[in-house]
Amino acid sequence: MFTGDMQVKVAEVRKLGDIEVGYLEVNTKMTDNTIDIMIESGKITEEDIELLGGREALLAIPEAKQIQMGIIVDEDKFLNIVGTYYDDKDREEFLKAMKTIVQTAKVK
Repeated sequence: MFTGDMQVKVAEVRKLGDIEVGYLEVNTKMTDNTIDIMIESGKITEEDIELLGGREALLAIPEAKQIQMGIIVDEDKFLNIVGTYYDDKDREEFLKAMKTIVQTAKVK
């Protein structure tokens, strides 16, 4: 489900050792337009919004920042790893953990 206006900061293929990784960094923010689209598409109702504290509460959610990495695992499986954080000080910790996952991933 689309949850906010998205700004793509980085979109590229990177190498982590021998592994090619589809790499994205995006920022998303809830906007009035996003809320309207979610209502029009039936993903959320006005009643749901009120239960969540109203539009103002949704609009007050801080901008989310995501790192996404996509890799091919075991030759025929696609694995998408997503880390979401809100404070830039957490970025490097997420990136380190995600690199570890990419370099050790196996699918059974």
